[in-house]
Amino acid sequence: MKKLIVLFAVFISYSSYGQSINDITKIAFSSTTLRTGFTEEIILTKDSLFINSYTKSNPDSGNYISKGISVDKWETALLKVPNMKLSKIFELESPTNKRSTDGARYSQLTFTTWNNDEYYHMFDEENPHEKLVGLLLELKTMTIKK
Repeated sequence: MKKLIVLFAVFISYSSYGQSINDITKIAFSSTTLRTGFTEEIILTKDSLFINSYTKSNPDSGNYISKGISVDKWETALLKVPNMKLSKIFELESPTNKRSTDGARYSQLTFTTWNNDEYYHMFDEENPHEKLVGLLLELKTMTIKK
């Protein structure tokens, strides 16, 4: 019984600690203006891109786009994720903190893993920590209609 408990503890600690970019199943960017309630969302999975924008006062008037993507685009985005434990993403400091006084849009990058753990980085506008700038630019580029 003790061996079973030890094995379970090892499995639990492995499944939520030390996640790497290979464990990511979804990358999401969201940005909200608290004053007007305008929200922009970009969600990327290994085969799909979802783009959504709306206002809090009229959520039905927004734009929602869903499209398939190639594996190459997913892999390109993953290459932009810094090579670090996902549990450390939260510790990356935002270059500014104007969102705390409603002086900027409240933005977030969220990384979801195969076991539904979420790791996130919060920042102002489209100004994440320098290690995440390339990823955000890649996500924004994917939303441009070609």
